[in-house]
Parts: sequence; C-alpha cells; structure tokens
Amino acid sequence: WPVLFGAMNSCYFVKFPTAIVTAMAYPAFGHIYNEMTRDMGQKLSGYYLGLQTRYGDPRIYAAQKEQMARDEAAVAHARSKKTAQLLEDAYQRQTVRNRELHNTRISNRSGQKSA
Repeated sequence: WPVLFGAMNSCYFVKFPTAIVTAMAYPAFGHIYNEMTRDMGQKLSGYYLGLQTRYGDPRIYAAQKEQMARDEAAVAHARSKKTAQLLEDAYQRQTVRNRELHNTRISNRSGQKSA
C-alpha cells in the first residue's frame, strides 16, 4: 500500500496505490502527516531564525532606524542652534561696530561745522 520513500532533501515522498484511500483506513497516514507537519515547522522555524540572524528582527531594525533618525534630528537641531547663535553674535558685533562708526562720523561732522 502506501510506500514511504524516505527523506529526499528532507522532503517526504509517499506513493499511493491507484485505489482511493482514506486516512481512517490507514492510521499510518496520520503519523506520516504529523511527521511532515513537524518537519516543515522545523524548517520554517530554522528559515525564520536564519533571516533574523542575517538581517535582524524587523521590529528591532525599525526601532534602531527610528532611534538613528531621532539622533540625526537632534544633531541637525544642535547644529542649526549653534549656527543661529553664531549668526546672532556676528549681527550684534556688526551692529555695535556700525553704531560706533556712525557716532564717529556724526561727531566728526559736528566738530567740522563748529570749527
């Protein structure tokens, strides 16, 4: 009746006779089905673990990517704040210098008219 050809590349091949057979008629089919299901489950688990080992867990990868984006945003924000502060300081220095030059010119003009 059913002949189990063994595991070729870890796949089970069963050859059935031409007559229609039911699982109730042959309890061995239940055992074969359970073995094939267990074997496939182990293969899928191994495949999934292999993917996690090779590429990492997608949830952890997504969390790491979000953390890197937050870090990059923090660096960009700090850089822009520093640049803004440097520009503000330069503007203040230039404003003070312009006022001093203006006051010097005005005082020179006032001194020339009175002389």
